[in-house]
This record gives sequence, structure tokens and C-alpha cells, in this order.
Amino acid sequence: MLWRTDDGTTTAQSSPQETQIDVSELEEEHQAFATGGSSAEANIVMQNAINMIGYTTEANGKGADKDTVRFISIIEPTTLEPGGTSSGDDYYRVVATNLYETLVREAPTDRTVLQPMLAEEWEIAPDGLSVDFTIKSGVKFHNGTEMTTEDVAYSLNRAINLATNVDLTGMMDRAEAVDDSHVVLYLKYPYKPVVNILTNPNFAILSKAYVEQCEADGTNLGRNPMGTGAYQFVSWTNGANITMKAFDQWNGGDVAIENLIFVFISDSTTAGIALESGDAQLFYGADSADLPRMIQNPDVNVMSVQSSGFYFLTLNTEDEVLSDERVRKAIQMAINRQEVIDGGQDGLGWIAPVPITPGIIGYPDEFVADPQDVEGAKALLAEAGYSDGLTIQLDCPEYNHYSRPVQVVQEQLRRIGINAELNIMEKGAFDTDLSNRNYQIAYTWIGASYPDADCIVYKLFHSDYANTTGQTNLANVVNDEADRLVEEARQSLDDDEREALYLQLCELNQEHAWYIPILQSTNTVVASAELGGVTGNSGSFYYVSDYTYQPES
Repeated sequence: MLWRTDDGTTTAQSSPQETQIDVSELEEEHQAFATGGSSAEANIVMQNAINMIGYTTEANGKGADKDTVRFISIIEPTTLEPGGTSSGDDYYRVVATNLYETLVREAPTDRTVLQPMLAEEWEIAPDGLSVDFTIKSGVKFHNGTEMTTEDVAYSLNRAINLATNVDLTGMMDRAEAVDDSHVVLYLKYPYKPVVNILTNPNFAILSKAYVEQCEADGTNLGRNPMGTGAYQFVSWTNGANITMKAFDQWNGGDVAIENLIFVFISDSTTAGIALESGDAQLFYGADSADLPRMIQNPDVNVMSVQSSGFYFLTLNTEDEVLSDERVRKAIQMAINRQEVIDGGQDGLGWIAPVPITPGIIGYPDEFVADPQDVEGAKALLAEAGYSDGLTIQLDCPEYNHYSRPVQVVQEQLRRIGINAELNIMEKGAFDTDLSNRNYQIAYTWIGASYPDADCIVYKLFHSDYANTTGQTNLANVVNDEADRLVEEARQSLDDDEREALYLQLCELNQEHAWYIPILQSTNTVVASAELGGVTGNSGSFYYVSDYTYQPES
């Protein structure tokens, strides 16, 4: 397949299942871990294994007669409507990418590489102000109607205007169907990673007629999804499962697995046991404490990569106490990130000193984080008028990968004289309070829905999103210099210039302590050894149409 890149060259891209590596080293490390060793050695093995991106499973042949995959997720999506939830909602994405298709997709083993999906090729204009997509012909929606360029333009324009996509679409003006095979996306200003944005399922292509019919008769699109994906919707039982079946007119051809059932089990340990016992074949949301046991199990494959997101403390600058920069700086100085990883993540994770993750464009390698300084933190609190300490509320969601690390943070704050009252909340209530800025300090997560720093920093730092609702600019940052850095980096087409601007932004954040990045975790899917073609993916794109029970010949 050929397409033109933004520098005018033409590029060839391999098919999704062609990228593999020699896995012998990984298997040796797994075996070394399984035969013993210290906890520290085990963690080193885990880190090395996780860093080996590109490992793809091969079916062991034991499930060759199966036609169903049961895919466990610890969180049930609230909707299956593209744009009905945040663009960074991984648990929605895991399900939606099997129902819907976008114009392009990320390569399974490298998020920065794009592959054709509903667009056969694309060309970015020399001035960077438009992208011309050549649309695949003969594509059918799940109701049997044929997709048109009008559907494509309608879907893109709908996505551009949705509030849930506001952090992704600021550079987009409009989409236009120019003929039966081309759609042009017009931009307000040049934006280098604009095509990467379109891999997000919030930009899935919908049937205009079906959406309008749902609006007219009151049908909930989020509960009755209909796209062009490899699998079509069958049923949704609240709190239990979402059932799909293979779409027999899928433009990608026949799939190896006929039935796909997403099963929702909120307790990650229970979910892991269900997979290990053979009740399911895939599991997303494993707890780090369970991974060592799973790695030792020859009947499962643990597919882990470094996540494209990070966990962090957001400090509400509108709060009476936290409006004082000295208090925020004291909190920042209290934190020992490695201690949080060791005590709250079983040693599995990477220090995140900046609000950008490695592996995406714009990561500032030269940034140096301030070290932990307990005595300096105490002095700052005293200077702010809290020599006798203070009490503050620390919120987090109820899941272990939030609540366990935050307990280490709680102890670190105690050492400098802050009594952090831990408030562990149901995830929906936590998200609501966060969106409404009804918190003092919160431990939360943000991810790059496409592999570029702007995806994260624009929505965290730009003043346009301060004092609004939604999970953007949570700290209510209003700073002219932050705005300038974000805007200049956003519009630059020079990667070196952008990285330098992001370095300045990260230093500015450290100076003012708006956000305190803590750790970058793993993104893990656990697969039955019966299943082949599974690859770890930092963006949570798991296309079951790529998988098979049949061993390689």
C-alpha cells in the first residue's frame, strides 16, 4: 500500500501482521523469572520483558476448534457512541475498535506508524492546511448499506464539533466530500500529527442516515452501535457482557474468530483467575501484583508494553490552600517517585518526571527533575503559615492501580506535616468531581490518544480549558507563558523546535507545581496461549480480527 507523507514522498507500509521480532530472549527471561530469584531480580526481568515491544503470540494449537473469544475488561464502558466519552477512555477503546473503523490505524507494534483502514491513501498539502483522503470503495455498514464519502465527511464534521473531542480538534476546520472517492479535511493552521489523531475511535466513520434515524426516533446510539468494523453488535447486558459476531460483509475479508464477547469483571484478581482457568482468552486491566504469577503460567502470555500515559497528582490552584504556590511546591518536594513505584506498583513502572511520556514525539530527554527534599518541603510549609502542618483531602478512584500508589503518596506527605485524608471513590463519582473541579488533590491518569506531546499538554496547560467542566486543565492553569509555549509547539513543523518548547513547558510546570507526574505504568493485555497474533499495545488498540486460534504452519 502506498501513500504520500507530509514531505511529499511516497511510502510503503507492511500489513498489520508482518511486524514480529525474535522472541527467544524474552522467553529466556520469562523462564529465568519462573525458576526463582529475588524480588529485585524479578522486577528487572519484568522491566526487560515489558520493554521488548513487538512480541507477537503464536497459537499453541490447543484451541484450533474454537470460534469464540471472551475478552475480560475490569471496567464496563458507559457508551459505545463514537465521541460519547473522552477520547482517552481506554476501556471504551478496547471495545469500540472492534465495532468501528477509522480512516487510518496505528501499526500494532509502533504507534508512530500509520496504516490504511477506510482511507487507501492520503496526501497532506504543501502548505499543511489540508489532507486529501482517497476513500476505499465497496465498504458496507453493518446494516448492509454502502459507505459513501458523504458519510465520511459527515462523521468527521460531527467529531470536530463534539465537546468530548475539543482537545483534539482545535486545528480542524471542516471536512468536505469532493467526489465519490475523495474527502478533504481542511485545517485552521498546519498541524503535523493531524492524521494520527484520526486513529482514535472518536473519529470512527458512521452512517449519516443511521445517526439521523436514531436522533429522529430516540434510539440511543451509544447502546445500539453500528459501524463498518470486523464485528457487529448483538447485545449488551449491563454489568455482564457485550456480545458481537463477525460481520460477513466486512471490507477486510473473513476473520478467523466468529464470536467476540466482552466480559466485565471489576476485580482484577478474579478476572485474572478466570482467564487462567480457561473461562476467557483475553484480559485487559491486570493488576501489577498478579503479573508475576501469570508470567509463570505456561497457558497464558503476558503482553506488556510501556503505557503512553502516566499517573499524576493534580493540584487544584483554585483551592484556598493550594492557591499558595509554596504549598504546592512543598507537596512536589515531598514526593519520591521510585518509592511510589516500589510500594504501590510492586516495583513495576517507570519514573515519570514530566507530563509527557517517552516514546511519543516531543518528549524532552534533557529535563532534570528536582529531587525529594523533605526538610525543604517543611520549610516551605512553615513559610506559608503551616508550621504546625495542615489537613488536605486526597482523592483517587477505587481501583488498586490508583489506591495502592496513592497510599505511598499519603505517607510521603505525612513526613512533611501534611495529613492527607484519603478519599477512595467510585470511578464515576471521581470523574464527576474531577470534571467539576470539586477536589483539592487528586491522583489520576492521562494518556496520549495519539503519539504526540500536544495530545497531552494542550489540554492540561492551555488557559482556554481553565475553570471549565471536563477533564482538561484540571489544575486550572492560567499562565501566559504556558499558553505561548503550548501554542508555538502546536503549530511548529520542526520536531527539534517542538521538543525545546516542551522542555521549557515542563520546567515551567516544575517551577509552579501545577501537576506532579509520578509514574508511567505498563499497558498489559493477557492472552491465552491458545490465541495467536496478539501484540502488546501502549494505545490499547486490540483488533481481534488480527487474532487466530490456528498455529502457524
